[in-house]
Formats: sequence, structure tokens, C-alpha cells
Amino acid sequence: MRELSETIGPRFSASDGEHRAAEVLAREFDAAGLEVEMQRLGFIGWESKSKPEVVLTAPEERTLASAPVVYSASGDRVEGRVVKHGTRILIAGLYEMPTFAVLDDNDDPVAYLVINKGGDAIPLINPEGLYRRVQLVISDDDGAEIAKLLDNGVEVRVRMTFESELDPDAYSYNVIGRYVGNPDSDEHIVVCAHYDTQIDSPGAYDNASGTAGMFGVLEHIKLRGLAANVTFIGIAGEEVGMFGSHYLVNDLVEREKISDVKYCVCLDQISGGDFFWLWCTDPELRRKAMDAIDGSGAPSMAEIKVDDNKPGADHWAFHERGVPACLLMWWRQAEYHRSTDTFEKADFERVKVAVDSASALVETLAKDL
Repeated sequence: MRELSETIGPRFSASDGEHRAAEVLAREFDAAGLEVEMQRLGFIGWESKSKPEVVLTAPEERTLASAPVVYSASGDRVEGRVVKHGTRILIAGLYEMPTFAVLDDNDDPVAYLVINKGGDAIPLINPEGLYRRVQLVISDDDGAEIAKLLDNGVEVRVRMTFESELDPDAYSYNVIGRYVGNPDSDEHIVVCAHYDTQIDSPGAYDNASGTAGMFGVLEHIKLRGLAANVTFIGIAGEEVGMFGSHYLVNDLVEREKISDVKYCVCLDQISGGDFFWLWCTDPELRRKAMDAIDGSGAPSMAEIKVDDNKPGADHWAFHERGVPACLLMWWRQAEYHRSTDTFEKADFERVKVAVDSASALVETLAKDL
């Protein structure tokens, strides 16, 4: 966790930092005696080339704190009248953000302001990077103020500037380590965590913590000599739209290997937060996961919340293909998606609870293989 968040630091998709992190994961899997594969995926990458600027020009001039929506198009002093647009669904059930449109003199939309509901202006994922439009994030407080002005019939105007660049030659790696506890079987359990970060974030909480937790599960099953196959996967490109996990699962489907995956257990953001959150739709897996969580001591530390699966983490791609899948997560540390998401803020009691829960769950699931 320290090496990813401090030695390497930010690990945005397809960056040098992400590539260095992939090498670290491969090295650690190899040192643990696992079969290692570096699964390369190429895609059209995106890079922020400037700090975004949002200036309110009417009814009074002031600069609003802002951040990009990933894959936002560039815009040089894009100006217009602000109107309520609707809700931008970045992640269904999790990030459903009120949004303003910025209209030009012909009343055509030229940009969008996405409100980070309940929080500050931080970079946010974009599941529709194919569509080229200027999209910048503003805080909930600034969004509420603009909405109030509009409701009172006041004209609101903004000027927006941002520079970004597409890279048609971008690539990342899903780093796969195979623990072979039963060489006579192709069936296996997937334990995964993404290792990339948002823009300019060292990503200790999101998600060096989950990546370290994955290695904690590996250490546990090695000590137990688990007689089942477990595939550990450091997944790339989560923060730009779950690129890595969708590529991985599609590859398994194409090669007719998806039926060998009997369960998926995902660890994401496990080093801080107010409550422990289980996402799981499959009833039997949910019951087993809750038994593991109860046994970890988590209920004595904080509230346990349970929801059906959502398209907001890397287990979702497995869930969509019919694999029983779950996410274990502490939600949410205040430094999420910020440059202040650093190692010294990690709560290792919470990390231990998540690792103990996942380890016990994998042991239980292995009995079904």
C-alpha cells in the first residue's frame, strides 16, 4: 500500500505511474509463487492537460472551484447561459448528479456543469467518454446557489476553460496472479482490486488499500494451503469507466472460459469510512459474505450496509455475465479522489476487517469448488 501510494503516487489510467504499479504487482505475485500474466489492453486514452476554470460572469463575477469529468472535451473560454438540464447518471444508484447545461446564443448546449451532490468539486468517472462535450464538476454548494438564482428568475452566465488530449495509443495492464490449489480443476474464484487512481491522487484509500487487501487474502490462503484455485487480479482503468474489468471479462467470454469463474470477490476502498458496505445480489453469496463479515468483528466497529450490485466497481462485469459477485468496501474517506488521499490517513483496523472478511469468504466459497 505504501509503495503504490507514496513511492509511485498517482496512477491515472495509462500513465507511467499506472505502468510502474503494474510491474510492482507482477513482481509481488511472482515472489509469492503465483503464475503471472500481464494482460495488455489498448484503448483511446485521455489526459487532463490543464486545470479547469469555471468563472461565473453573471449576475456577478467570481471563480468556482471545479474539476473535470474524465474524458471531458477541451474548451477555450466557452461562454453561455446556464439552465437546468437534468440528471447525469455517471454510475446508476451511486453517482446520479444534477446537471446544468451551458447554452450559446442559439440556445444550443456547448458545455455542462455536473454537481457533485453532497460534496466538493472532485474528478468523476465518465461512462460515456465516446461523446465529446465539455463537462466540468462543481461543488454541491455552488450548484445549490446557481439553482436558487435560476429559480428566482435571475440569468446566470459562465465562462469555462479546459484543455485535454486523447491518446489513440494508450495501454494498461490487468495483472493476473494464479494460485493453483487444485491442478486437476479449471474452476476458480476471482479476487480482484483496481490499482489505478483518479487524476493527481496518490490513491491510498482508493485503491492502494484494496490492492494491499488482495495480497492479504493471498497470504491467508497460502498459509492455509487452500486446496482450490484462486485468481488474483490487479485491475487497470477502473477510474475511467471500468475498462480493465470489462476487457478481462469479455476476453473470458470470447475464449469460453467465463464458466470456470465460480465467484468474484472485489475489494475497493477499505482503509477508511463511516460504514462497511457489501454489494451483492446473489442470495447465497450474500448470506456467506454476511457470515464472514459478522465473524470479522466489523459489526462492533460500524454500521453494516447491504445493497444489490451496482455498476460502480470491477465486480460488476462478472455480475453482468452471471457470475455470483460481491464488493467489500468501507465508505467513504473524506480524501476520496483528492491529492490528500495519502498513506498516513489509512485506518488499518478497517483494512484488517475487510481482509479478514474476504479471506473467510474465499475459504467458505472454496468448499463449493
